Amino acid sequence: MKKIISGVVAVTILIFVVVFSTYAWWTWSSNKEDNTNITFTIEGLVDKISYNVSHVNSPNLIPVSSKTKGYITNINLSQTSSDKLYATFYLDITTLDLGLKDVSFRYELSSNDKTYGNGSFANYNEEDTIILNSEPIEVTNTSSTISLYIWIDGELDNSSSMQNQNYQFNLRANITDQTN
Repeated sequence: MKKIISGVVAVTILIFVVVFSTYAWWTWSSNKEDNTNITFTIEGLVDKISYNVSHVNSPNLIPVSSKTKGYITNINLSQTSSDKLYATFYLDITTLDLGLKDVSFRYELSSNDKTYGNGSFANYNEEDTIILNSEPIEVTNTSSTISLYIWIDGELDNSSSMQNQNYQFNLRANITDQTN
């Protein structure tokens, strides 16, 4: 009888641990502390300006139902010059563990009304550079916010090999007075 009770208690504990660890895994969401805000203000006549914006890395990324629940970096762009200026954003991959080279590990550069570029990290390697926007973004004298989203798409199949993997990216911008 003691063996049966011990077995039932052990199975109950095991079920409890599995259910609540799975629940914790799927209910994570980012908060204000996970978000990064960056501001560019460009003054005067510019031929070419390059900025190293920030380091992007987060060990707490898990599958989520929406890009807005992943890692978000907000980039505020404005200029004081009357010249037309254009921005191109790059993501330099410093670290990308093998388990994250998956179609469900995604990125997107967008504003409220436009997507400038998006994709997955499936075909990228360490030391690769991703051009985030296919066409240069015009920088105006009105402040605008562009957001970089990085997330694991919970709507797709996620391999268990994605767990406990590391990544680090450098986000940078090139501002020119030409569209190419």
